[in-house]
Amino acid sequence: MLPKFVYARNAAGGVQTTQPQASGQPVAEFVEYMLDRLSCFVEEVSAHCLQARMTAGISITELPVGQRVPEMPERFRLALANGGAPIWRISYSARKFEDV
Repeated sequence: MLPKFVYARNAAGGVQTTQPQASGQPVAEFVEYMLDRLSCFVEEVSAHCLQARMTAGISITELPVGQRVPEMPERFRLALANGGAPIWRISYSARKFEDV
């Protein structure tokens, strides 16, 4: 259980709040980081499971960020297993969800 927010009066007569800490970070930053990691995990495990169920000769490739259309940021695309596109393999990355 997280500690409660701390409210203190400041010299200007206003109220200042201090966020509780989680893993050495303010709670808002910690939650943002964990949701980003969870989003990456769900997307990549889903893609990995779908890739494992594909028929022989078909797989998926990852489109580089620069080749994605902003209106539809498709990350994965079907590819021939023995074609010219590199086959995607699941691996850990510390990049943000928007950057993968």
